Amino acid sequence: MTVNATIGAIAAAGRRDVFVTNISPGGGSDTLKSGLLIASPSPTLTTITPPGATRGQTGNVLLTGLYYFTGTTSVMLWRQHNG
Repeated sequence: MTVNATIGAIAAAGRRDVFVTNISPGGGSDTLKSGLLIASPSPTLTTITPPGATRGQTGNVLLTGLYYFTGTTSVMLWRQHNG
């Protein structure tokens, strides 16, 4: 059996029990305790385009990487300090 499941972006990480049930006639059910692990990976930033900008400039910046989730991932641009 293949089941299409959507794990919400704000789902708490951890293990979940998995339940299956047959309808009547026959019926019956079973549970696999801790059968599914919901992971919460940290985001990975691999590239930024463009890699630079001029003061006063406005425009879009493309961030490429993994594990960005709509509504839960935020972006901050920090000034680099030397020394």
